[in-house]
Amino acid sequence: MKVPAEPSVPSPPQRDREEPPQGLPVADPPSEERTVEDVILLRRAIRRFAERPVPDELILKVFSLAQRAPSEWNFQPWRWLVLRQESDRLRLAPLTYGRMEIRAAPIVVVALANTRELERAPEHLRQQVGAGRLTEEEYEVQLQRTYAHFRGRPERAREFAVANTMLAVMTLTLVAQAEGLGAGFIGTFDEDGIRREFQIPEDWAVATIVTLGFPADDPPRSARKALDDVVHWDRIGGGRATL
Repeated sequence: MKVPAEPSVPSPPQRDREEPPQGLPVADPPSEERTVEDVILLRRAIRRFAERPVPDELILKVFSLAQRAPSEWNFQPWRWLVLRQESDRLRLAPLTYGRMEIRAAPIVVVALANTRELERAPEHLRQQVGAGRLTEEEYEVQLQRTYAHFRGRPERAREFAVANTMLAVMTLTLVAQAEGLGAGFIGTFDEDGIRREFQIPEDWAVATIVTLGFPADDPPRSARKALDDVVHWDRIGGGRATL
């Protein structure tokens, strides 16, 4: 799979390109294609955004591709609240404890997780039967397992919804990177305050907040832990040569 190259300060696709305001950086068109591996290695959190609008067509493309994210049994519990107006972002800013990128980013996405998506388990699992992924017998077994696991355990429903939503969030940020946008995560916020301010349903959890826009600069990549610090082979503490 190929994705477009990412210049240090990307510009929108040519068909949407407009003359940027005077004084803002202008990037050259991509001169080569990059692989998915390149996009992952180039991804970094963006905190400073150029004062350039993101075309709606590009936003729709990012969300359309993010919709292909995996989710368990294809439940797709994510919902996106896309804030394009500065007034709305200013309402959100104090609920993120003053994070400045909320004010700077032209697009802010509140990633929401529908904790009641499990109520549609028969519908979702029936789709798996129609796709040939489950037999009728397997459908009944999986449906009962799902009910047994979540019945009377709302915390499990929330964990399930948020975990699957975060898969879509990561997909969204990688797609954004491939399309020349920058993205940042905000994981500390006043969830109850956000719910009240934006009239979010009580059963939709706030999973995280993503800032999107064209980067104003190319910040250095953060260091990563060594694989030996995070990968345990066969048992906790096990090394790769351990059998």
